[in-house]
Amino acid sequence: MMKTIKNKKILNNVVLSVVVYLFFIWVHSFIRLNSFSDGSVFVPIRTSLLAIGCTFLYYWCFIAEIEIDEPSIHSTREYAFITGIVGIGALVLLLLEINCEDFIIYSEKYIRFWIFKLEKKYLYDLYAVVIFPLVVQGVFRTLRKEKFSCSAVFFSSISLIGMTIIGGLFFQAMSNAYLLDLTVLNTATIAFGIYKYALSNSHVRKGNSIAAVIIYAFLRVLMLWIQGYWNGGFAVSMLSSWSDYIKGIQELIHNASFFGTSERLMTNPFIVDWLSCRNNYIQQAFYYTGILGVLVVLVMLVIFLITISKLLGMDNSKTHKNHLVFVGAFSVLAVRIIMGTAYAFGFPYPIALVFAGKTSIISDSICFALLLICAWQNYEIEAYKNFEFVSVEKYLGEKDTYKITDEDGDDYEEEFLYDVVTIEGVDGKRIVCETDWYEISKREFCIFKSKGIGEQKRFVLECLDGKWIPVDDSDLTQKLSEMYLENNMPKSMEVMDDEED
Repeated sequence: MMKTIKNKKILNNVVLSVVVYLFFIWVHSFIRLNSFSDGSVFVPIRTSLLAIGCTFLYYWCFIAEIEIDEPSIHSTREYAFITGIVGIGALVLLLLEINCEDFIIYSEKYIRFWIFKLEKKYLYDLYAVVIFPLVVQGVFRTLRKEKFSCSAVFFSSISLIGMTIIGGLFFQAMSNAYLLDLTVLNTATIAFGIYKYALSNSHVRKGNSIAAVIIYAFLRVLMLWIQGYWNGGFAVSMLSSWSDYIKGIQELIHNASFFGTSERLMTNPFIVDWLSCRNNYIQQAFYYTGILGVLVVLVMLVIFLITISKLLGMDNSKTHKNHLVFVGAFSVLAVRIIMGTAYAFGFPYPIALVFAGKTSIISDSICFALLLICAWQNYEIEAYKNFEFVSVEKYLGEKDTYKITDEDGDDYEEEFLYDVVTIEGVDGKRIVCETDWYEISKREFCIFKSKGIGEQKRFVLECLDGKWIPVDDSDLTQKLSEMYLENNMPKSMEVMDDEED
């Protein structure tokens, strides 16, 4: 019963988040059509759906089929060594940039190798959502295996700080907004990593875990202060046209109507020009729909933030294998929602709202797709955690023996995994199942999993002298359940080492 309730909540959150996502895509399309000279209704939805589809395709075709998420590095010393190698490579690239005019890595907002050129903004979310979280996850996994010994903590600190510095230097030339955003995302990833792998570990004091987060945050802010360009104060450093931006917001708020377009705003040339090609849909809502429309947008943003936090499934964070990657995706969307809203009302944190930017709509869609994958994996994990056999008598009707036939219609007696068979119950009821064989004390048992649409049922029968009979021994059923769970753990789950001990 609990399994059904939790899985239903997961599905409800998926549906609600998709509905809100479509709302924001529609808003983006409306703004693009009315406030941009090259606006098109179908470009945002086409771009977003393509990004989501490619994310699903890449995940299921590559990650789900190839075990690339299994750690190939088995100690913190190896991570520290590899970080050193990457650091030497970064230094070599710096020397090449100094001596070669057509080789640019660090000093501009793009990278260039002779005729090849790529904007760094297209790599920013890949680093923040995938690369950095995977490194943090790998380091903390090995750190936990080594029971957080002093040497392991030392070598893992080298890896984490080293990768932070390398990533920061790579995006050095980006604006202060990008650097601040990267600081927030890196710190959030480290904090979630400590929460998952260290906070509940018996070898680590909670005070030390909290201190580690504070120390990393301090070092990251110090690095931001050293990297950034802070002449003229924080607001001007974040946005050079700060005075005009504040003037535009004040004009919008003071002259907006409660509902509909205000006549004052329509006849205000400064506002008309200021809103042209501006993708912040809270500010656009002040103009087109008034204060009531802004309230609707704010409510939808809050709903979306709550639902994607539910998709993240923090209850399963300790056992969810690649949870830090999904945390990175959630952090990106959460920052877009929270700080994008604050920016819309005048806080100097220039960042696009979720699904609002022309470029960021791609990365936001990828992050949303990752959270949908996360929700599906949480669904699998919940089903696994709450697994139990159904009573074959209640499912198929009470019989002394059950007739089972294979795909050719012959009596089923083979002992191969995942055969497809048909089982006949009472009153001609027939169900198609997949088989999973087990042996206990030289007795043969088969666990059957129903196929088809809807909730899959699992039940067990014993094969005795060619006859299929129910199993009434509760201890035997419990043993079979444990064996089945051990052999059918979802790929999305991991077992902590201290739990294995």
